[in-house]
Amino acid sequence: MTGRYINNKGQPTLIGLAANGMVPEGWEVSVGGASPLGAGPNHTFLTYESLTSRYGYTGFREGNGNVTTGDPWQVFSDGEKTPISYDGPYDNAVEYSASEHAVHVNATEVGFSGAGSLEYADLDAVDALCLLVVPDHRNVDGAYVARGYTLSQCLNAELHPLNAKRIATLESLSSAVREATLDWEDLKTRGQVTDMNMATLWERSDPEVYARLVLSNAL
Repeated sequence: MTGRYINNKGQPTLIGLAANGMVPEGWEVSVGGASPLGAGPNHTFLTYESLTSRYGYTGFREGNGNVTTGDPWQVFSDGEKTPISYDGPYDNAVEYSASEHAVHVNATEVGFSGAGSLEYADLDAVDALCLLVVPDHRNVDGAYVARGYTLSQCLNAELHPLNAKRIATLESLSSAVREATLDWEDLKTRGQVTDMNMATLWERSDPEVYARLVLSNAL
């Protein structure tokens, strides 16, 4: 997952999926992006503390490990089978997605940036030829070819409490990522999906289309 690390953008939801053993076998969960230093205490710090104290998993963290710095960390949720990593900020989102992602997960709540709106993190992932897993409310009119799921409530940075809405979200997301994994393993399906999503990317990112939109709004 990419983008700014904050509760309602959904990074703790994906990490919670791994922490609770609900990702496909062989998955590595990687999160990159700037930490919310203005949100204090730092969400990345709270997630690491929860994984190592509440969940009892082993891990290591770079730097001082406090609430004012977004230090990268790595945790292993079941021995060394399922690494969970926060990699810190990146310089190029497409390059990061291409190197770290096969399946890109979006978990943005509907009230954060509006239903159906495109997000840069998704566009970057499409450009990196990732497959997408997005909440149903973010894929209005089928903007992408993606595996959808029902997002009732994001997890918070502490990954606790797991109330009914959060459990339902994790269960729905778990099903979607397993389907996306099967799509990735099928070369024909993967090629078809990435081709269709790249066509969408070019259509919606066409400079002429945006120029006309800016001019029409300005006039």
